[in-house]
Amino acid sequence: MAKAALNFPFSGSLGCYSCYSMRGVNKLILRSKGGPSKEQIASGKQFETTRKNMSEFGGCGMAGGKIGLAVDHLKEVADYNFTGKLNSICKVMQTMELENLGVQGHLGKTPVLISKYGKILDGFNVNQNNPFDTIVNNSPTFDIVRNELKATLQFPDLIPGINFVNAWNLLYYRFKIQLGMVPDMVFYETKYAPATPALKLTSNNYMMDWISCSDVNKGNSVEIKLPNSVQMDDSISLILSISVQFGKLRPGSSLIEKVKFVGCGKILAVR
Repeated sequence: MAKAALNFPFSGSLGCYSCYSMRGVNKLILRSKGGPSKEQIASGKQFETTRKNMSEFGGCGMAGGKIGLAVDHLKEVADYNFTGKLNSICKVMQTMELENLGVQGHLGKTPVLISKYGKILDGFNVNQNNPFDTIVNNSPTFDIVRNELKATLQFPDLIPGINFVNAWNLLYYRFKIQLGMVPDMVFYETKYAPATPALKLTSNNYMMDWISCSDVNKGNSVEIKLPNSVQMDDSISLILSISVQFGKLRPGSSLIEKVKFVGCGKILAVR
């Protein structure tokens, strides 16, 4: 994959090359076209291993998509498209399980067991320029209680310039917390699917009030809970995430509005 300077006077398709931009990358991406046909990959004997790898990558993509839905508020503050990185982490989980099972007979069907390996997502940041811990130097402590479908967070006192950094020089900030559900992905007959398809996935958000960036924010406790009607089993994991958003006064008004794509966030834990 080649990269061109941003002033490269072209984007789109040109002969055997495609040129496009990507959020979080400050150069244009240049890719060559070509390779084997879809028919060759789908049926050619020489591509059997390729098909198995594609199947497993598809399972990772589905798992990464489920994680993305369970932490979708992080997209509001991310400074790059982190979907690909989630998929890559799911691939790590899959590889760990493949090594555990043994490659023979499992390649192409290896599950993505978030319930077993999900802790490698703990602390996952969605910001490259201003990661969460550089803005909020003291992250809240937390506890996730699976059998009660809840999480509690304890925020410390946040003091501007000491353990809270207003990197964007805006007037207000607030925290958003999300508790969601993510399933293990397993191979059924011809495709990947959630390990327990009958279980409905859900999430819940908690939005804190706006806080002045110049004020000391006294520590407080927050509880977030899923509905009591939610059903779970061991193939479902709870994922807790947090973001800090920044706001400004709406022109000619005393109302505070969120500034798009400003802020930071991370996954706190998967349990």
